[in-house]
Amino acid sequence: MCNSISKQISSVTNSPVWKKIVLGTTSGFITGYCGTKYGKMIALAVGGSLIIFLMALHRKGGVLDFDTLEEKAKEAVDRVEERLRQNNANLSKMKRFLKRESFLVGGFCAGLLLGFGCA
Repeated sequence: MCNSISKQISSVTNSPVWKKIVLGTTSGFITGYCGTKYGKMIALAVGGSLIIFLMALHRKGGVLDFDTLEEKAKEAVDRVEERLRQNNANLSKMKRFLKRESFLVGGFCAGLLLGFGCA
């Protein structure tokens, strides 16, 4: 899948500026509109799950093993830090892309805000 995305991006790289702006704006608008619509549902699901968790915790007597919770949180943080170190090369590629395709990125940002506003 990443290969096909990479091919699509490379085909846009050689396109005229107006095409980059239109493509960026269109994809940004769709992302912003869908993100706003589905974001509300996701927030509702997470909030409802939190309420159910709190009710279950109260019913159990409020007993939570904070040592185990802290240990698992530290493990998760360690895994995230390791991934960030591995993805440092991808970050430099992304910076180069942002500099090279500023019209595409600018159009995407503008479309994203338009999508948020229209949702």
